[in-house]
Amino acid sequence: MTITQKDVAQKARVSISTVCLVLRDDPRISDHTRKTVLEAASELGYLARTSLHTPTDAHHIGVLLANPGVHPTADHFFGEVMHGVTEEAERFGHTVSVSSFDGQTLPRLAREKRVHGFIIGGTPITPGLIEQVRALTLPSVFIGRYHNHLHLNAVLTDNPSGAALATSHLLKQGHQQILFISGDPTEAVVSLDRLDGYLRACREAGVPSGPIRHAPRTIEGGMQAVQQALDEGLKFDAVFAAEDLMALGVLRLLKQRNIRVPEDIPVVGYSDIHMAALSDPPLTTVHVPRRRLGRTAARLLDDLLTGRAEPNLHVTIPPRLVVRQSCGGEPEP
Repeated sequence: MTITQKDVAQKARVSISTVCLVLRDDPRISDHTRKTVLEAASELGYLARTSLHTPTDAHHIGVLLANPGVHPTADHFFGEVMHGVTEEAERFGHTVSVSSFDGQTLPRLAREKRVHGFIIGGTPITPGLIEQVRALTLPSVFIGRYHNHLHLNAVLTDNPSGAALATSHLLKQGHQQILFISGDPTEAVVSLDRLDGYLRACREAGVPSGPIRHAPRTIEGGMQAVQQALDEGLKFDAVFAAEDLMALGVLRLLKQRNIRVPEDIPVVGYSDIHMAALSDPPLTTVHVPRRRLGRTAARLLDDLLTGRAEPNLHVTIPPRLVVRQSCGGEPEP
């Protein structure tokens, strides 16, 4: 009988996700819990997958990226995610194929028999698409939170906490009328999560939320949103754009209107894409560890492929605030 991580978790009286974290030597696990899990694994005769990998364990992984406009070599999000996926997959001897699609109908790669499991991410991903993935009956890991995500294997970023970090930073600087620019929450759960984090931070600080505008998650969308806010005479003393591309558009529009950043209006973004550090001024933003997301997704999929873990697995990776010149002050601890 094959000993799985579920068996180890039951013996150690911890969750399967805790066993996964211990076996990856995650620093967040206490010494006591680590010792308990390792002792249980030893008593059951469980061996970590890396010691068991042989050439016959090699699998072919399909990476499906929703949104045909986002190519893996693009500057934002999934370029770095793909680095992490391929790094970890190659470490385990797996090969990787990538396909972009519309988020509604699975691409041809999903029907190829050579693929043993999938990593899926991007927007939009419809509930119907998720059901199509389930019907494949192959191990799959989603990157991000989607409809009915509790029943999926997923690697998540804590978007509400990240948005609260950015908002709290502005509030601590004395800005109490923060214009929040979000993507359409009906199209991407990430937009709703970041809006929730913004509202939570305002609520906890005891101040009313500022004006809220929804826009396409692009440079042009950010420009249009802040231009409309200015033309409407809305009162705001800071801008938090829930995507870096929108924040870059905000910087461009404010410069065109001769509004200084950060002296007149500080600006904060979200994601920490490469262009954020190169903008004028460099953009304060919430860093999302994209390469780590990719590596973690590949590890989870490997766990599922080798039978050393059972669904439903969730790993949440915390964000951090990166303070640059578009918004002064010290980084959040």
